[in-house]
Amino acid sequence: MDAFFERVLQISLSGSIIVLAVLALRLVLKNAPKRAVCLLWMLAVLRLLVPFEIQSDWSMQPPPPEFAPPQVQEEFFDSGTVQSPIPPEYLENTVEYPLDRPPAPVKIADVLPWLWVLGAVLLAVHGAVSYIRLKCRVRDAVILEEGVWLCAGLDTAFVLGFFRPQIYLPVLNQEERELVLLHERCHIRRLDHWWKLLAYAAVSIHWFNPLAWATYILMCRDMELACDQETVKSMDNAKRKAYSATLLNCAAKRSGIAACPVAFGEISVKERINMVLHYKKPGFWVTVVALVAAVAVGFFLLTSPRVQTDLDQCQNALEKWQGMESIHLHISTVHKGDLALNSETVTEYWASGGNALVMERIDDHNRTTTWKSCQDGKVYIAHTWEEEGDTVFQGWEEDPDSQQWNLPWIIREDWSEWQFTHVRTDSTELSTDIHLKARHPEKDGFEMVLSFEGDELKQVLRTFTSVVEDDREQDGVLAAVSDQTIILMDTDWKTIENAMNVNGPDSDQIRFYGEPRVRREEFICTDSGDHCVSGHGHDTHH
Repeated sequence: MDAFFERVLQISLSGSIIVLAVLALRLVLKNAPKRAVCLLWMLAVLRLLVPFEIQSDWSMQPPPPEFAPPQVQEEFFDSGTVQSPIPPEYLENTVEYPLDRPPAPVKIADVLPWLWVLGAVLLAVHGAVSYIRLKCRVRDAVILEEGVWLCAGLDTAFVLGFFRPQIYLPVLNQEERELVLLHERCHIRRLDHWWKLLAYAAVSIHWFNPLAWATYILMCRDMELACDQETVKSMDNAKRKAYSATLLNCAAKRSGIAACPVAFGEISVKERINMVLHYKKPGFWVTVVALVAAVAVGFFLLTSPRVQTDLDQCQNALEKWQGMESIHLHISTVHKGDLALNSETVTEYWASGGNALVMERIDDHNRTTTWKSCQDGKVYIAHTWEEEGDTVFQGWEEDPDSQQWNLPWIIREDWSEWQFTHVRTDSTELSTDIHLKARHPEKDGFEMVLSFEGDELKQVLRTFTSVVEDDREQDGVLAAVSDQTIILMDTDWKTIENAMNVNGPDSDQIRFYGEPRVRREEFICTDSGDHCVSGHGHDTHH
C-alpha cells in the first residue's frame, strides 16, 4: 500500500506541473479556440490517470521525488548477561510476569494511504449514486427521436450515458429545441461525456490535490464554451441572440444536474451568453500557436525524464570521454605475475585539434621512455633510455609505419559492443564508485571501477589478466594480473595544446621532405640527478 500511495503522489506531482502550465497558457491564449484549451486539459487528465511513465530525453518534468517516511532511529540497550545473586535452587518455583509495554505510537505516514483510499472510495460512490439517481429521475421521459428524450420534470438539457449517450430535454418550443440539440450533439460528437468521466476519475484519485479539482471544474467550463463556439460560428447576430435567450431560459435556479458530476448540463450561463454575443472567429495564427502549445505540453511535460541507471551513466561517461575535443589522461599500470615483463608502466596522453601526443615510461632496467606524436596525419617517435649511467635521447623522427600509432584502449573501444554487469555502487558525499564487470564476445573481460565526482567521470580502474601457454612451465601457463588506473587530468584545450607544443616535436626537429631525422644526444644532468636538459632544450625528470 505504501508503494502504491507513493506512486500516486508522484503522478499527482507531475500532473500538477502540467495543470500549472495549462493555467498559464489559458491566460495567455484568451483568444484561442476553446477546443485547443480543452486539448490541453485532456493532456493533464491523462497524466493524472496513466499509471505508467513514458520516458523521454526531452522531458521537462523534474525527477520523481522519493516520498519515503522519515526513518526513526530506535535506541536499544544491551545490558549483557546478568549474573543472578540468587542460587538456582531458590528459582525453581518463580513466576514470570510479563512486562507491560506501551503500545507503539501510530505514525501519520501509516495512516495517510488509508485516508487516501477512504476519500477516493467516497467520491467514487458519490458519482455512482448521483448517476443512478439521475437515471431514475428521467425514467418517465418520452422519446422524441433517436437519442433524444423529453422529460417534463427537467429544468435544463443534458447528456446522459456513455456507450449510447442520450440527450434529455425539458419542455421547449421548436426553435429552442433545435438550438439546444446543436449544442448537445456537439458534446457527443467530441466525446466530452467520456472526458468528463475521466476527469472525475482523476479527481477521485487525486482528491487531495486542489489542482486536480481546478482541472475538473475548468475543463467542464471550457468544454461548454467550446461547444458554444462550434454551434454559433456560422450563425448571424439574430440567431446568436435567439441562442442566448435559449441558454437563459434553460438556466435552472436549482438544477439537479450539478449533483451528478458525470452528466453534462448547462453551467456558467452568464459567461456563455457573454461569449456568444461577442463571438469572434479566432485568428489563424492564434489557432496555430494554441495547437503548437498543446503539442509542446504533450511532448515536454506528458513524458517523464529518462531514468539513468548506473550502467547508463557509466556507458555515457565513457562515450563522453571519446567525444571530447581536448583531453589529457594519466594512465598507470601495475603488473604482477610470471608473465609480467615489467612492474609498472606510466602513460600520459594528450589530444586536441586532431593531434595527439603520448608519453609511455616503462619501469625496466633501462628506464625506457617512448614519445609518439601525431601531427597533421603523420606519426613521429622519440625515445629516451639509460645507458651506462647516462640518459640517452633519440631525437624525433618520422615513424615509417604509421600503423604503430595506438590510441589508449579506453578511447578506441566501441562501448556499444561490450556487455556490462553492475556489481555494486559505493557512494560518499564527494564521489561515487560504480563497480562493473565488462565482457566482450571476442575479447577478454575484466573488472572496472568508475569513479564519479557528481556527474563527471574522473577515474577508471580496471583489473585484467593475461594468460599464455608455455610448455616449459609445470602448469603449462604463464599469467600476469594488471591494475590500470586512468585519471582525467584536464579538458582545457589551451593547457593541453601548450603541453603538446612543449613536449612534442617542433619544426626544427622534423625534416619537411619526408626524410626522417635521427639524433642521439646525451642529457646534461645536475648533480642531484633528478633534472636533465637535452641539447635542444627538452627537460625531463627521473
